[in-house]
Amino acid sequence: MGNGGHNHIINKICSSFEENPPDLLPNDGCLALKHVESWHENLDYRTTEMLHEFRLRLDTEQPMADMVDEFGVMRTLRLGFTLWSPHFHEYLAAHAQQFTSRREAIKFNSFLMQVFGKRSGYFRCGNTTENIDTYEEYQGNLWKIVGAEEQKQQKLLPATNHSIMRQDSDKWTLFWVKDKGTSIQSGTHDFSQIKNPHYKAAFKHFLSKKRWRKKDNFRSENIVGMTARALNFLSEQTKAKTPAAVGLTQVRRLVIYLCTEALSFKGKPLKQSSVRGHFKVLNGMWDYLMRQDVSVPDGQPSITTNPFRAVSFKHEASHTESAEYIPEEVLDQIFAYHLELPDEVGRCLRAMNGTGLRFQDAVLLEKGCLRYDTDLCLHILRFIPHKTMKARRRKGLSDYHEIGIEDLDVVRAIIEQEQCTANYRKEAGSNRIFLTKSSERSTRVTILSAHGFVNPIRLLIQRRQITDHDDNLWQFNSHQCRKTVAVTMVENKAAPIEIRQFLGHMDERTTKGIYAEVRKINLAKMNHEFFEKKFNTKIPPKQLAKFSLEERKLLYVEFVLGYREVELGQCLKPASEGQCGKRTGKTHCAICGSLWTGPQYQKKWRFLVESKEHEIAEYEKAYQLAEMPEDEYKHYVEYIKAKALLKEYSTTLDKVRAYGT
Repeated sequence: MGNGGHNHIINKICSSFEENPPDLLPNDGCLALKHVESWHENLDYRTTEMLHEFRLRLDTEQPMADMVDEFGVMRTLRLGFTLWSPHFHEYLAAHAQQFTSRREAIKFNSFLMQVFGKRSGYFRCGNTTENIDTYEEYQGNLWKIVGAEEQKQQKLLPATNHSIMRQDSDKWTLFWVKDKGTSIQSGTHDFSQIKNPHYKAAFKHFLSKKRWRKKDNFRSENIVGMTARALNFLSEQTKAKTPAAVGLTQVRRLVIYLCTEALSFKGKPLKQSSVRGHFKVLNGMWDYLMRQDVSVPDGQPSITTNPFRAVSFKHEASHTESAEYIPEEVLDQIFAYHLELPDEVGRCLRAMNGTGLRFQDAVLLEKGCLRYDTDLCLHILRFIPHKTMKARRRKGLSDYHEIGIEDLDVVRAIIEQEQCTANYRKEAGSNRIFLTKSSERSTRVTILSAHGFVNPIRLLIQRRQITDHDDNLWQFNSHQCRKTVAVTMVENKAAPIEIRQFLGHMDERTTKGIYAEVRKINLAKMNHEFFEKKFNTKIPPKQLAKFSLEERKLLYVEFVLGYREVELGQCLKPASEGQCGKRTGKTHCAICGSLWTGPQYQKKWRFLVESKEHEIAEYEKAYQLAEMPEDEYKHYVEYIKAKALLKEYSTTLDKVRAYGT
């Protein structure tokens, strides 16, 4: 086979073919094979056979994994693109077409895995300029093939969504394009979660004929799982075997189940908004199925009434958790390290924090959204508030909302983002400025996603240990930026009409709610400082915000009388949350979120740390005597639990020590 690198026999064959291709006479057959045969004295039998097999493979749909095992990825590519370039391009394009035939969105690495059995990380090109240039040329050719198929998929796959929305299929993979010119998106809906076939058939019928008939956006993948939870309960627990058998009694039992027993996919009780979401879908489904022009599938009895309409959700706002605002000390820390964020993420964060835009509105900003008004001497930002678009239209307002921006850092961030994505907009035929690519060679142009925005900021917070006043790592989400702008405006004495205009509130109750929340925040801050000085213990405003003014007065009395004292601090569990169900012994409070402690308990925390260190040492000694390797015993439940508790105790002890100084 010869040596590696330039001296490898495959590289020599390809180089000589490029430099001096042989003449092809009539009936000589394949030019490249004729060239290979001229090297027969230098080739062993296996290599000769593999090269002939390579050519035959290009007329089939079989992958090249065995060729890669024989020659390596780069030499396989070089053989294809050098000796049989037209046939190799057709072969690769045919493999790309298979993704569309399977209704599967094509991606670069999945394409490479299908054809070569390797991901792009397995490409090895050496470190010479020639090898690097060759690698980039091959990679560019592959990206072009993938990109050409992607462009076809943007039209073909969404147009054929109806073909998969069938009663005999339990998995629907649906496609859409979020914005013109950007990459295709997909969502898979698994109906096998619905156990009763009658409910399943009715739900599929509703989704395919009504809910998704005129929509090109199928992002809510959790809609099936959420509805399956309710339909399975109706079928199994209330004995209503068909949708037509559901009455008020069954609906009342469903309400109780969702509010008291049902758990989310994360194993937590459902929030009020989630319960309302269940009924929103069920209401729409029953309203559609009871129409006279709709026949319920599977020969089921016709639905004549909608019992779900008897359920209403009042005072929903009081059951919804409001987003937190970002404290100034946290913002300062984030922007101190903002250069560690991807450029588009840093600019989007700056824009949202300076304008109060929702994330969806920020990432859909368009080219030319910012202009300078010479009369006002102010930059004006023009955008579409998508959440309130229907309400604006009902009131006869324009789809676009305009606000003035004084912060030049925000202006600079928007202008830079528009300039940096000019090529992306041209390539995608889009006016959006927050476009991005996974790499410069990629043909996939996408709009910055919520995950792509939030995750880098959370990683930065974790890496740089960005904490709030109480030394807790900040838990970031995108809506906090809007809340921060609102709170800042209230604290700076902005009038309600100014806040309403700037943030685009369509209901004055939203603005009033912000004022009420700011008053609550300020009161919690004052109480925080009072408790901190009075009892030498750290109680964050977030925890005190759970108590009303009267409850805080009672809390003070209980602190003074020692009613809330436990072994390691003070218990801040509100009485409205009921009796503590976790505590079977006082030391269990050590890992409770409602425990707030101070330097006076430092000795007890030190005892807990030392005891747990001794316990872990005893475990390790016993494991070593039993000749167990660390790779084995580190996965034992009791060892993992002890290490986790030691970490919790040590962290608290460090905070107590720091606070005491």
